[in-house]
This record gives sequence, C-alpha cells and structure tokens, in this order.
Amino acid sequence: MSRSEIMVLALSLGGICLLPAEDIDVNDLRLKAGILSDAYKQAAPTVDSAAPTYTTSLATNADSNGRIELEWCHIAFGDGGGLVLGVDLALNRAHFTNSDHNTTLWSPVADGVMGYALRLGDILHAEATLFGGEGRASEDGLGFNALRHGSAYYEYGGRIALYGTFASAYQVGIEVPYRFTKTSATSSYVGSDGNWETVTDTRRSVGGFACLLVLGTRF
Repeated sequence: MSRSEIMVLALSLGGICLLPAEDIDVNDLRLKAGILSDAYKQAAPTVDSAAPTYTTSLATNADSNGRIELEWCHIAFGDGGGLVLGVDLALNRAHFTNSDHNTTLWSPVADGVMGYALRLGDILHAEATLFGGEGRASEDGLGFNALRHGSAYYEYGGRIALYGTFASAYQVGIEVPYRFTKTSATSSYVGSDGNWETVTDTRRSVGGFACLLVLGTRF
C-alpha cells in the first residue's frame, strides 16, 4: 500500500471516529433496592378523645429505613445524551423503636421522573433526574389493638445515577437520591372510657441521601 493510500485510509477512519453518536430511543426496566435516610421530624401525636389514654413517647429518627422499587423509563438518546421520562412504583418501610413499643411505617408510592441522561461510552451512561409522587401510609404496632387508616404520603427530590448496559441488554447501576417526605398516619382504638380514640402521627423527613442498587434490562 502506498503512502498516499495509507493517508487516505487514516483520514477516513478519523472521520468515522468523529461522527456523532447514533440517535436512538430506548426503554429501561429496573428493579431497585436499598436504604433511605433515617432522619425524621416528628410532630407530637394528636389524639381525638375526650379522655385520651395514649401517652406514649414516639421516637424521632428511624432505626432502619428501606425501599424496594420498580421503574420504567424512556430515554431519547441524541448526540451525547437525551431526555429521561419515567414512572416508579415503590414500597418504603421505616421502623421506629419507641419508649414502650415499636412502630413500622409502610408507604407504597408512585412517582413521576424527568431529567437528563449523559452518554459516557458504549456501556456507561449517567442520569440526573427530578422525581415526585403520592402514595398511602399506615403504621403497625402502636402498642394496642388498633384499626389502621391509610393517609396520604408525599415525596419529592432529585437523584444522580450511573448505569452500565451490556450487549446482552442486562443493566446494573447505583443510584443516590435526596428526598423529602411527609405523611400523617392515623390509627383508631377503643380507649379506657369505651369510646373510639383516633391518634394522628405526623412524620416529615428532613431530607437525606439514600443509596439504591439497580438491576435491569433494556428493550
């Protein structure tokens, strides 16, 4: 091969390498699990009763706080990155050790997700997204034979994540969200006066980082 032919080949390969990444739309289905912040701000419980018998002291911060989540998201990859839109279905479980009993706060929730994905190579991409949604919350183990009532649960925040997607379409990743939540779970029970008493326990997270591990697939 002559020197001129070698130069033409090199320039051609260089031009190929400088071509923008292919535009492509993808869908990711992800299963996530991990730990959430245990920091909560808890208002004093309110009791709807003429003669309340509920006098226990409630813990502020959770002893443990976990989450399992199923997410679908659509990514419109362009030259270097693209828009992310998605939906999360999740279940949160926070456990509190109080003065005379334990409390478990269950919070199923649905979130909407929107943000940006950045290509970092053939396998890796990063995401920065905002999320927010609503669900229901209830408490177990209030120390008496209680009837639980669901109450509204709200959460919102932002997150960053790093994902690797392989030729087999399997995906692994790690996600670091920062979230705020609020709920006012209620329970009713028969008090010493024979009447129904209603306890409202308002808990608001003060914001905190979390860490979720991710397994998924792309289609």
